[in-house]
This record gives sequence, C-alpha cells and structure tokens, in this order.
Amino acid sequence: MKYVRSLTFRALCAMGVGALLVAFPDKTTSWLVAIVGVLFLIPGLVSVIAYFKMRMTDTAMRPFFPIVGTGSFMFGLLLVAFSDRLVEYMLYVLAVFLVLAGVSQIVNMLKIRHHVHVGVFFYIAPLLITLSGIFVIVYPKEVLAVFYTIVGVTSIIYGIEEMLSAIHFRKVRRLMAMEVKKEETTDEAAAEDTIRSGDIIDFSETDDSQR
Repeated sequence: MKYVRSLTFRALCAMGVGALLVAFPDKTTSWLVAIVGVLFLIPGLVSVIAYFKMRMTDTAMRPFFPIVGTGSFMFGLLLVAFSDRLVEYMLYVLAVFLVLAGVSQIVNMLKIRHHVHVGVFFYIAPLLITLSGIFVIVYPKEVLAVFYTIVGVTSIIYGIEEMLSAIHFRKVRRLMAMEVKKEETTDEAAAEDTIRSGDIIDFSETDDSQR
C-alpha cells in the first residue's frame, strides 16, 4: 500500500510539472526551474524511502528498486541546485527524463503481463511518452514554438498512466515482489545447504588424513 501511495504521489507531481509547463510556456525563469525541481525531488525521495522501508519491515516481499524514483530525485536535486544555469537546457533534460520514464514503464508492463492481462493503453501511453521525448530531442527547432507545451502535455499523460498503473496493478506488483523475495530466500537456503555439505566433506577428509 505504501508503494502504491508513493507511485500515486509521484504521478501527481508529474502532472503538476506538466501543468506548470503548459500554463507558463514562455516563462522559463530560474524560479520555475526550481519549482519543477522540487516537484521531481520530493516524489523521488518518497519512492526511495518507501523502497528501503519496505525492504526492512516487510519480510514477505521484495519490491523492485525504484529506478525512476532515484532518477527523479537526482534530477530534481540538479534542477534546484543549478536552477540559474539550467534554464536554457531544462527542456532537453526533461525530454531525456521522459524517455527514461517511458522505457521504464514499458519494461514494468512487460513484467506484469506474465501475471495478468495488460490493456493496450498501458503500452500505448508509455510508447507515446518515449517517442515524444525522442522527438523533442532530435527535432528541437521544429517544435520550438510548442516546446514546453509538448513536454508539459507528455508529463501529464505520464502522470495519469503512472497513477492508473499503480492502482490497477497494485495486487500484481505485491505478488511479483513476494515472488522475488521467495526466490531469494530459496537461493539463500540452497547456498547454506551447499556450504553445510562442503563443511561435512571437509571434516570427513580431515579425519581420513589424520588417520
């Protein structure tokens, strides 16, 4: 449940970033960069904290490492720390982040489909997010007039898809995390059995040599 809340919070922040970019497309000031940075930093930090807290408290499941959350935290920290210098490059960095976020969502859906049917929307949305980010990076001059609007709308779509995914697949994510934890426990038990068997063999060999 905590993991779902962290994903939902991150989705809301992504939609907030998109709304800011759509509402103020021509005001790329340092304060706007700093606000966007905070909206990335906080949900990223929440995701990382939720991940480690779940690993320590819930022994029945092993959540997936929050790659997007970690990237969001680092990206937000970068924007806040260097807001004055990153005004001109913020859109490029945002576009790269959207590409990474879209790819991460596609990978997650491919993992989830082994446990439950995944609707077409959950593939189309991250694919559009990835393609939009690539298009902005490759053709920045062609979309210069609507640069911020494209990235803003894409951020909103990403937030909506992330929220729907977190709610719709919450039980599946928990099941997958429990399976990962079970596999790790089985591997650890097998390794311990191997070590114990090796110790027995070593002791027997030692006794034979002494005789």
